[in-house]
Amino acid sequence: MAIREKGEEMAGKSGFLATVVILILAGCVGGAPGPSVKPRNALSEKCAVPGNKPSEYTDHEYLLALSGGGYRAMLFHVGALWRLNELGYLPRVSTISSVSGGSIVAGILAAKWENLNFTIEGRATCFEQLVAGPLIRLAEQTIDWPSVISGLSPFDSASDSLKREYAQRLFGNLALKNLPVKPKFIFNSVNYQTGEIWTFSKEKMGDALLGYIQNPDIEMATVVTASSAFPPFLAPMELNLSNVPSGNWILKEERESIKTREQRDKLRKNVLLVDGGVLDNLGLESISGKSKTLGNKKLGNIFVSDGSSGFERIKNPPTNWISQLLRVLDLIHSQPATLRTKNLIDRYKALEPDGVYWNMWKL
Repeated sequence: MAIREKGEEMAGKSGFLATVVILILAGCVGGAPGPSVKPRNALSEKCAVPGNKPSEYTDHEYLLALSGGGYRAMLFHVGALWRLNELGYLPRVSTISSVSGGSIVAGILAAKWENLNFTIEGRATCFEQLVAGPLIRLAEQTIDWPSVISGLSPFDSASDSLKREYAQRLFGNLALKNLPVKPKFIFNSVNYQTGEIWTFSKEKMGDALLGYIQNPDIEMATVVTASSAFPPFLAPMELNLSNVPSGNWILKEERESIKTREQRDKLRKNVLLVDGGVLDNLGLESISGKSKTLGNKKLGNIFVSDGSSGFERIKNPPTNWISQLLRVLDLIHSQPATLRTKNLIDRYKALEPDGVYWNMWKL
């Protein structure tokens, strides 16, 4: 585990980040057991009592990034959110950016946000039942390989099968437009055609090259599938946007890599999306510019929960052709995350912005 807290010169000004560091040390990734997960139909009396609204907590706001990493990352983030909730910091998050396994967690958190019932201290009394419980039960099931097998049929695809699993087990027909205004949830994927990070949020979806569609009407099961469609077996996920008029797309600036409007319109009709971790496994790109200082008001610190496996150091790695290929691909894939992490730590040291980073391996 690696954690970086704010400089000692700031310790007297606020105990906020120090407290969060304590919560991580107290057992977020150290194996400390959380409360037992109740059966699906067990509604505790405490959870049934209406609580405070999340919008009532505006002090010590922060931005949160939930990395990719499959079920491992999903359960890791459940533990991190559990600790944040125990200390009353969960309702103070202003923006959540997620990737792959992190998007599964963010998706169910977004779906249940308005029903978490927060106490005066900021603890969600229904977190265990509505968020942790369903995700732990999901982890007991294997949904990726059955989806891969379904994708072998000429009448189905792996991503469509995965989408059905998410809808059945977690989201139903919940749509992106039904998510709360605050916190802002950003789900990251990658446009396989343009090579750009494709983001989904309540306000918009798209990428910097093709532009953005405002107020998209798309189901959460589709969003999370796009963010977790890991290549080659579960990807790409096809997003048919041919019925969206070109006038509904908003593009801030023209890019030379797409030379004609006809070429851009063609790419907009059928978008192929893959796991967001291909480009940014930490989910930092979507929030790195949101933590700034306006006058004397800091808009947010960045907390990063890294549930990836990291790059394993091996003294005597196998040298056969297949093992070499896999290890080189692993090395190539790990480099962007390594560079982003180092850059993040440097920003923490300069307090631009301040924040906390934690993972399950050493830097």
